Amino acid sequence: MESWYALEVENGVKYKKLRSRLLMTFDALYLKLGAPRNMGVYSKTDAEKNIVTLYFTPVTRTIAEKFGAAECEAPAKAGLELNMGPDTCLEFYSVEAP
Repeated sequence: MESWYALEVENGVKYKKLRSRLLMTFDALYLKLGAPRNMGVYSKTDAEKNIVTLYFTPVTRTIAEKFGAAECEAPAKAGLELNMGPDTCLEFYSVEAP
């Protein structure tokens, strides 16, 4: 099974700036690869800690590494929000319910 990648970022201005750069990088690769249906970036927000964790699918490995994300297990589905990529992306991965 291929690895996912995770990156924790402080919510607020720092996250918004990172997300903007990430979106440009993602869009360029997404189009270059022919819009793969299994390419996506998800997030979970921890309001108590003021942290957003970005989860990169295995196909986004090069982007994840460029932004300093670390290899991780597939995230639990509960609270997972799609940030970039097609709505059908999770269908390709074994993401567990809570």
